[in-house]
Amino acid sequence: MFILKKFSASDIARVEADVLADSKCHKAVRNAISKYVRASGAVPNNWVVNEASDAYLVFLTPLPYVNALGDAFAAFVDSRVYRIRVIFDETSEVYFSEENPPPENEQERVQQLIIAALKVHGQYGLGPEDENPHYKYYSFIPRPSSDSQMGGL
Repeated sequence: MFILKKFSASDIARVEADVLADSKCHKAVRNAISKYVRASGAVPNNWVVNEASDAYLVFLTPLPYVNALGDAFAAFVDSRVYRIRVIFDETSEVYFSEENPPPENEQERVQQLIIAALKVHGQYGLGPEDENPHYKYYSFIPRPSSDSQMGGL
């Protein structure tokens, strides 16, 4: 079960260590997340953590001058770090914003964990009470072709 927690300096170090330890993490994702965790003023207030499964989700605050499709998050599941994007609108579509999503035989389980985390986190890490009702229904979609043109986080 995911719980909303305060995000601290030691949590930043954990996220960065997890990114560096994940040999399957796409280089662009590794660089983007490392840049994010070092960015001045880019630290979110909260994140969601599932201690039982050693999984978490953290909002990646947009860096200045980054034009991107959807809001970016880092999700850590099964010793893997995934960068995901969520397009918060009537459909709340989620997709893996990287070249190497989870293996096909694990994809559905990983997606369900990420959706569970998003439902606890909310759009801005304030929990589900900050959401419009239609933001509670997340669905994974294939990575849009326009995502690769957006760059940044």
